[in-house]
Amino acid sequence: MVSAMRTICWVNRFVAVVLGVATLTVPTALRAQQRLAIAPGRSLRCPSRSEHCVLRDKGRLRVVTLARDAAVLPHDTATLKLVVALPAAAILIDSYSSAPGGAMECQAGTESFLRVLSFARTGPVVTYSVKLESCVQNVELALDGVKWDASVHQLGIHWLATPAGQKSPDVTLTLDDAGHVR
Repeated sequence: MVSAMRTICWVNRFVAVVLGVATLTVPTALRAQQRLAIAPGRSLRCPSRSEHCVLRDKGRLRVVTLARDAAVLPHDTATLKLVVALPAAAILIDSYSSAPGGAMECQAGTESFLRVLSFARTGPVVTYSVKLESCVQNVELALDGVKWDASVHQLGIHWLATPAGQKSPDVTLTLDDAGHVR
């Protein structure tokens, strides 16, 4: 089965070869920084070209680092998506453009991470982080691959192609209200 991400990369390469032009991407500097509302009085903003995001938590500003890897286009701005907000935590997905590979592979690709942020301590802390998708590293998340079951506080992740070091294509995490894995 050819993955959707891999198909996009191949189509992108094919179009570039047929047309004899490089693929155009939106310059990073033109992207606006995104503000993600997490809960009343709590939001996360990731400035352009930085992995340091600013959490506004009931009037206080705090910094949290969303570490990236070499597969991410340098200085790209995060696109944020809230999976679920817990009383003292949030589960979110941050996505970036892929760094270009040889022969123009992955120019239209995406690198995505799932993070569990805890706000229970003096500053926000990432209590869990995993690569969800990667064109460069061939990591593919299944359709509806991230699911939250509020009745048992469980987060399920299902990959079609797993990240390096991940033995199973399925992960189930049970979290407390503060975002700590039990």
